[in-house]
Amino acid sequence: MEASGAFALHSRCTRTDGSVDESEARARPLDRGLPSVLKVTGVHLLGIWWYPFGRESIVIARDPDANWIVLGHPSLSYARILSREPGVSDVALKTAADALADSQFDLCALTLTPQTGGRVKAGRLCDAVR
Repeated sequence: MEASGAFALHSRCTRTDGSVDESEARARPLDRGLPSVLKVTGVHLLGIWWYPFGRESIVIARDPDANWIVLGHPSLSYARILSREPGVSDVALKTAADALADSQFDLCALTLTPQTGGRVKAGRLCDAVR
């Protein structure tokens, strides 16, 4: 974590053709008094992370041991379950889905993507937690 309260988000995935896709982003609280509302950006130019081009996200839920976190957009149209590992347990996925549902997200509009070492099939979140 940086002095500004920002933290790094690293993503790495192996595509079906074997190529690797890696990305890095930064997130920081919009207001230090409300650390669960974040601004997330992947725009990094001239050695600066450009937060004005980022997306607002709200921390919906997190694992007590910080193994996963659920971020959602206030529009309720976008959410992510981020994990330190390629997959989350069925119990963790259900906990994350329950938190999203409690926040009025449509679980059937959210999709799970295959992960190396995790889930092998894409599908709707609502189907995975039934």
